[in-house]
Amino acid sequence: MTNESDRRREARIRFESLRLPFQGIRQEDSLGFQYVVMDFSPQGLQIAVPGWVSAWEKLLVGDVIDFGIPFRSGVGTTGHLGTIRWLRWQEEAREQYCGAQLQPPGPYGEPGAIAVEYRQDGARVVLDGSRSLPELAHATFRDSELLKKSLLINLDHLLPFFQRVTTDRETYAELRDLVLDDIRDRVTAHHARLQEWARATGAGPAERFPLPAGFDLEEFRQCMESEIPTVLFRLTFEGELVLRYLEEIKRVEQRLCRNFNTIVLVNVLLLEDGG
Repeated sequence: MTNESDRRREARIRFESLRLPFQGIRQEDSLGFQYVVMDFSPQGLQIAVPGWVSAWEKLLVGDVIDFGIPFRSGVGTTGHLGTIRWLRWQEEAREQYCGAQLQPPGPYGEPGAIAVEYRQDGARVVLDGSRSLPELAHATFRDSELLKKSLLINLDHLLPFFQRVTTDRETYAELRDLVLDDIRDRVTAHHARLQEWARATGAGPAERFPLPAGFDLEEFRQCMESEIPTVLFRLTFEGELVLRYLEEIKRVEQRLCRNFNTIVLVNVLLLEDGG
């Protein structure tokens, strides 16, 4: 239900064309999920979580979500974090509709995160004009590749540290064989794929097609999603140093979420232009 106090009283932009799913992250457990934007304003948004998305999650009132919104509003930077204020559930379609209040943006700049602005121009998302669509796509792939590389560096520090601080060697050996080695292998593979896309979009003339040949958005989503179970690590390993590494990993994953949503918007702009 929607309480009167939860209703936004500011003008909203409805997005009829934004039917490609965005990625969000629930802050409590760092769980990623997909959603569709229904309408947006600088202080809030309405989303749908349809049953057909690949990464489905049931949300609750009070959940704090990083929506990874790469919009620039007419009044400046838009915050990425929001709190779910109301829910409406459709059982047959296994679909949720949610309203969220956005928090003000944080004090630190996030290069590459705010890529587009919104305005009511036939309900279109419009590139801000500071760079072309191919330049935006290449910068996003390049930033994503570097972010995945930073995750590998963090893992290279964390995994030997886990071995040193673990008192139960047998349990650690099982965890390494079942979880840790697989995590590093997946991050390595995803980093290599992102590197391929960054190189593909960085070559050629400025008017080149913005996305790599044969680019698949679902494959991209899998490369960008979290491979690292930070909640499991928090429960298994103690210590301030571990927490610092996990917080850095969380920040990197939030930036990857925004980059994924930026490439979704590149797809939207291509579709609207008939590309």
